Amino acid sequence: MGYSWGPPVLIDEWDGTPFRFYFDAGIPDSERQDAEHYLDVARRLADHVEDQIGYRLFDVGGWVAEEDRGFEVRNGRVENCIGIRPGGMVASVMPADGHGGANSACAVFHWSNGDIDLAFDGTLAHEMWHLFGFAHHPDSTHPQKLPPGEGVPMSIQLTNEPAGPRHLGITFEDVDALRCIFPAKGD
Repeated sequence: MGYSWGPPVLIDEWDGTPFRFYFDAGIPDSERQDAEHYLDVARRLADHVEDQIGYRLFDVGGWVAEEDRGFEVRNGRVENCIGIRPGGMVASVMPADGHGGANSACAVFHWSNGDIDLAFDGTLAHEMWHLFGFAHHPDSTHPQKLPPGEGVPMSIQLTNEPAGPRHLGITFEDVDALRCIFPAKGD
């Protein structure tokens, strides 16, 4: 998946209240079981982040109705994207003619071609970290990179070298950097 970079709205919305992660209820019925898998991955990821940094960064909100998700899909593209403001992130699936990726300006990401890929659980963290303001590591082999200085670099592992299919994909440094971007309330 690729990403369309924009100002990461979540950074400005952080007030110490955990963000909410939703899956778009408008996805095809054939993808619901795969989406449930990623909702479980998101719960594991939220717990891992909290265990490491000492406070909750996000919770899993479950499913969000199509009319409440904050974007439209037309001609295989996301349009009118505001997402769920404040503090909401949405994952969805683009139709077969659409392209996947993350849009940090509205905190939304999509799998492409009408299919949620279950190959690597770390895909979820990779896309969420884009929403948190992270860019691909400049030394990675990923074809899409921002110029140095634009976005906080993910680890090479989170960018494109998964540690295994059910691994969360993150390193200690990926999680530790979150505490600088999203400090604990009162810090």
